[in-house]
Amino acid sequence: MRYLFIFVVVILSGSAAHAAMVVTRNERLSGTLVTNSEASVTLKTDEGISRIIPRAQILQVFDDDGELLWQGELPKQEYPAAAGGKEPRPASSKRTLSGNFMIGGVASGYYREENRLIEAMNITATYSDGSAQSGQTSTLSMGGGIDYQWYATSRTSSLVSYFYRSATQTVFTGDGRNYQKITLAEERVTAIHTLMYGREMHFYPANDDVSLDIIAQAGYQAGSYNALATYRSMYGLLTPRPVLYTGASDIFFHGPTARVGAGISFHGASWVFRLNGYYQAAAAFNSDKVDFTSGTTSIASTNAVNLLQDFYANVAIGLSF
Repeated sequence: MRYLFIFVVVILSGSAAHAAMVVTRNERLSGTLVTNSEASVTLKTDEGISRIIPRAQILQVFDDDGELLWQGELPKQEYPAAAGGKEPRPASSKRTLSGNFMIGGVASGYYREENRLIEAMNITATYSDGSAQSGQTSTLSMGGGIDYQWYATSRTSSLVSYFYRSATQTVFTGDGRNYQKITLAEERVTAIHTLMYGREMHFYPANDDVSLDIIAQAGYQAGSYNALATYRSMYGLLTPRPVLYTGASDIFFHGPTARVGAGISFHGASWVFRLNGYYQAAAAFNSDKVDFTSGTTSIASTNAVNLLQDFYANVAIGLSF
């Protein structure tokens, strides 16, 4: 039970009666002080009623000038709980819309089959000093997209991402230093559209202007596989010419995907700049296992389900609102 403490004035001066006020736990009394002892106080109230008030019930005694003459042990006053430290605001704003660019490499799945085919062909180029340099491959993935992010707290946020990326395989000979690099073919292997949703964790090592981010997302992707693209492109350059492939090229695939990443973000009043690195894996479903043949000759094949792996860096610039 909470009590309203009202100060009551009591005059304690010798044995003479004086005007007084007394505060108890439940009420305020004013009148004339008749007797004052260690055990109790007798007060004749302004209404003419004589009251004996036990000393244990009295909180404070004041004279008619407002001076405190006696005070008992007051109950502890209740105060509202102190507000906790203000949680850091999201470093830029509650919502961010960003455009991004990604670049990286790929592995397994269709890419492994394409590389295996080139290696099996034993392509070589002979240079003026009689050196025969073997054919090599490299695959580069590039793309871009948009992210929409909203903060639940300064520590966590949600992220929806759409992005497009394509992987290009290059077949070449020579190292570009001792021997001239000769590009035999450079063609797109895959083109993929992806939609993902996930969460981010944010940590602020110094202030709200810089955050370290950990990202996890899952979603779905769909795309096309440009089968034997470099094989078909360099067919006319090789001697002797390999078996000509004229079968299916763009093969549709789709499947679930997930990625994890980490990076750093720089936040301004109305903008954000992000640098992230990602690892992404996806299951790519074909309609069935595909064999690439020319007549009775089998050139290559792909499984009905392929595991695709991507490793890439991402740069994003966005607006906060």
